[in-house]
Amino acid sequence: MSRLELALCTGAALLALGLISPATAQEPGVKLAIGDFGIGIGDVPRLDGLRLNFRDRHLVKVRGINATVWTPFEPSRGVVHGIALGLPVTGAREIKG
Repeated sequence: MSRLELALCTGAALLALGLISPATAQEPGVKLAIGDFGIGIGDVPRLDGLRLNFRDRHLVKVRGINATVWTPFEPSRGVVHGIALGLPVTGAREIKG
């Protein structure tokens, strides 16, 4: 089993046990995390871990990997501490890493 598969299985098990919860209704995404540590899918504002998103609008802070498919809405917001990946480009107010 790969590390990604193990992480996804662990997250699913913790979610099923009620130890973690999806993002709040105000967040346009799913946050599989304990506090802010975990995996975010969609425009989750804050995350320490892996954040996968189509296009950033509500980015506040990511520590880890922020992967997007399209350029962020203007003006660029938020801070990425770590790796920022994007196709065709990525963006944030500040990228450190």
